[in-house]
Amino acid sequence: MSRTIRPASASVAVRRDAAALTHPDRVLFADVGLTKADLQRYYARVREVLWPQLEGRPLSVLRAAGPGKTFFQRHAAEQYPALFLPVPGIQGEARPWMRLREVEAIEGLAQPGIVELHAWSTRLPRLGDADRLVFDLDPDPALDWPRVRDAALRVRGLLDSLGLDTRLKTSGGAGLHVVAPLAPVATQAVVAAVAEAIARHLACVAPREFTATRGAPHRRGRVFIDWLRNGYAASTVAAWSPRLRPGAPVSMPLDWDELGAQDLRHAHFNLRNAPQRLAERGDPWLRRTIGRQTLTASIRARIAALSQGKPTTRGGGPRVRPGRSAPRPGGSAPNRSP
Repeated sequence: MSRTIRPASASVAVRRDAAALTHPDRVLFADVGLTKADLQRYYARVREVLWPQLEGRPLSVLRAAGPGKTFFQRHAAEQYPALFLPVPGIQGEARPWMRLREVEAIEGLAQPGIVELHAWSTRLPRLGDADRLVFDLDPDPALDWPRVRDAALRVRGLLDSLGLDTRLKTSGGAGLHVVAPLAPVATQAVVAAVAEAIARHLACVAPREFTATRGAPHRRGRVFIDWLRNGYAASTVAAWSPRLRPGAPVSMPLDWDELGAQDLRHAHFNLRNAPQRLAERGDPWLRRTIGRQTLTASIRARIAALSQGKPTTRGGGPRVRPGRSAPRPGGSAPNRSP
């Protein structure tokens, strides 16, 4: 049964109310004049749809600490105990990561100026098993909207041919994210290897459209299909998360039929208009239920068959057979999705 969650009213009593919000008039988005108080109001109105994207997931956050001062944090549970709980035992980390304490803590994120929320592709209590397959489509900035749109449709088409239903969202920047929800039964290493095999296949068969290799020189004139978001300790900006960029954009969940002539990137969806869209349309990710999906032996065999083709020099790098552990990317910093 489809489920629609409507936004909380703007008049919802925020647990840390406006009086407790220090410097509510501090401007966070100088080009559009939006403040900490505006950010808190946004969080109050979208918290019910933002929470399912964050619950139980280790997070990295981007804070606006003052004019021109921004920094990432992932070890702030002790600093903000009313907002976060610790996530200990992360490989290679001496200090625990953090996860959001509860849905009511979302409005409180405005007080320390937390704007961006980047979440893992796994969640407690099964941190080793991924519950989504993510492709971050990062285009050359010179590419026009039709090229980016068509790249997303091509990724969707391939995943659909494998029997995987997908969701779509904007990154809040220049790109789009294609996400296949999964039942958390395959390890993160397996899912990362599958993602790499798919990305390298696309770079092989469509080298003028895609690259699977990170870096501006490889991306020139093409879309980097970033499979690294599936690696250990890597993260992707959450749906409904604001971005600390010009125009105060939001990473917006979309229906696939919204991909048309209109460019939906950057600040097309933003802190001002996103709550109204939610009130009118609901959340397409919650409205349309996707059944239980797994990377079955059949799907993995078909992906392995795809990876038998000759690698393209423009796509770069060796092939990875699905099911083998992928190289661990340098995933301690969150993904700055384009």
